[in-house]
Amino acid sequence: MVTAPAAAAYLKDEVRLADDAAVAFVLGDYASEIFSFGKHSSALWAALSVVLLTILNIAGTLQTKQLQKAMEIMLIAGLVLLGVAGCAAYDSLRYQRDVRVSTRSFYGVLRVKEFGSPGEESYLRRLVHGAIMHGEQYQYDGRRKIITTYYQPSSGIGAAILSAQDRPIRVGVIGLGTGTIAAYGREGDVYRFYDIDPHVVALAKSEFSFLADSAAHVEISLGDARLAMEREPPQRFDVLAVDAFSSDAIPVHLITREALGVYLRHVTPHGIVAFHVSNRFLDLVPVVARIAREHGVHAAVVRDEPDDDDDSLRSKSDWVLVSRDAAALQAQTIVDAGAVPAEDRPDWRTWTDDYSNLIQILK
Repeated sequence: MVTAPAAAAYLKDEVRLADDAAVAFVLGDYASEIFSFGKHSSALWAALSVVLLTILNIAGTLQTKQLQKAMEIMLIAGLVLLGVAGCAAYDSLRYQRDVRVSTRSFYGVLRVKEFGSPGEESYLRRLVHGAIMHGEQYQYDGRRKIITTYYQPSSGIGAAILSAQDRPIRVGVIGLGTGTIAAYGREGDVYRFYDIDPHVVALAKSEFSFLADSAAHVEISLGDARLAMEREPPQRFDVLAVDAFSSDAIPVHLITREALGVYLRHVTPHGIVAFHVSNRFLDLVPVVARIAREHGVHAAVVRDEPDDDDDSLRSKSDWVLVSRDAAALQAQTIVDAGAVPAEDRPDWRTWTDDYSNLIQILK
């Protein structure tokens, strides 16, 4: 989703959150906790299985099929209730561990987790939405401005921003998270963030300092990003990052042919739209490649894969960079990041506001 040496033990435990992402994507955060509870509490489930088999054997000795069926139904109902109660207890123990702040909004549960102790260089905070990590920041004074996770210079968005820094730039970001991208901001730059959840905005300002520490002028637009951009005059962004996630994937209405049309209206002729498509379970690269082809623009994918022994807060990430100008995607920083053409799938139908196919893109 990869941490400082002193925090490695914490991360190895927390990385299991990613295993629940597919379930969370389909069923919601609580469903993922149920599955996770089952995976990591095998002894309890084994005990419940023994109880189940014992009662079923007893039911088999009853005189009538009606009594047997009633016993089976009562047993299953009881086990379901016990499982739900167990998951609730598990949630309070596991998901609340190391939590500094927890808040629920219409869009899910947000947690700010803390690792290490104040004064330690490895002391950090992490924003978690449901089961998915949405950014980390060192809390040690000398390391607060270090760019972390999916946004480091080796990532697609990092390479895109660095490619345009020969002048003051305007950067748009759909999805605030911890505000990590603002760490690239320099004097004279403008960074405009769009986010639909006021709780995310509040946490980014109160629990993390990327926004406050940025040398750029920072703006925040609260509300659905696409609707806001449809109403706004062209923003002339040099780089526009599409980084909004619902659980573990971009909301569908932000990755359609019509959505890309909105984004292209807001970037300069040489500007880059960067789609964050990191996902263990869904292959979104061909989706973006197709909508780019439909608009007659160019697309390249940058895959950032840190080594297993990388002890920085660097996360594996996939970004698809889209631009009207092919030369913009040949900038040295983008080439050095390993950009290759994003391949379309001719047999796939284009995603539009009227059509999408999540089953088709399962890896």
